[in-house]
This record gives sequence, C-alpha cells and structure tokens, in this order.
Amino acid sequence: MKRDPISVNPLLQEWNTAYGLPPFAVVRAEHFLPAFDVALPAHLAELDAIAHNPQPASFANTLEAFDASGRLAVRLENLLGNLAFSETSPELQAVERAMAPRMAAHENATYLNAVLFARIDSLFE
Repeated sequence: MKRDPISVNPLLQEWNTAYGLPPFAVVRAEHFLPAFDVALPAHLAELDAIAHNPQPASFANTLEAFDASGRLAVRLENLLGNLAFSETSPELQAVERAMAPRMAAHENATYLNAVLFARIDSLFE
C-alpha cells in the first residue's frame, strides 16, 4: 500500500519542536521536491482566490491575504536556503538546481498576475 506523501514528509507536517524550529533530525534532501510539489500549487490557489474574490478589494481581503499566503512555500524555501548555506551536500545542491527554475516561474506567476495586480492597484488608486 502506497503511503500518502503528506503523512510521511516531515516538511509537510506541523513542526512540533521547541520554538517551532524545523525537525532537523528527520529532514532529508529527498523531502524537498515532494513538499514543493504540494506548497507551490497551494500558494497559487491562494493567490487565485484573492485575485478572484467577488468582494470589493480591501486592505484585509487583498493585501493582508496576500501577505498571509504561501506560508508553506516560504517556510520550505527558507529551510532549503539555510541548509544549503550551512550544511550543504550534493543532494541539497541538486534540489537547489531543480528548484531554481521552478521558483523563478512561481515568482513570475505571483508578481505578474494581472488580475491580482489590478486588485492591488485599485487599493492604491
């Protein structure tokens, strides 16, 4: 029986550790790509919901929501970066190489989202 990747990937679980630190003892390089496979589409779905919110744009339902979106993706990106800087390995470097174009595309999808920009721009106006 195949196990659900979310239930076995420590990067996709709550970090019930002191100070909410990552569970370094169980994190492996092979956990990152499957975790990003969950986090990036989830973030895009959050952004799509903000962009297409039928309510008039407000600070709370647009900018606060935008700021709160993508927490898992940010958490993963920060952890990967910190591990790659402090305790790198060929495996982590391979994850970085694999994720670099994906993260660039994700940033583009985030900051070049015309519908979301129009909603934010309406607040500026």
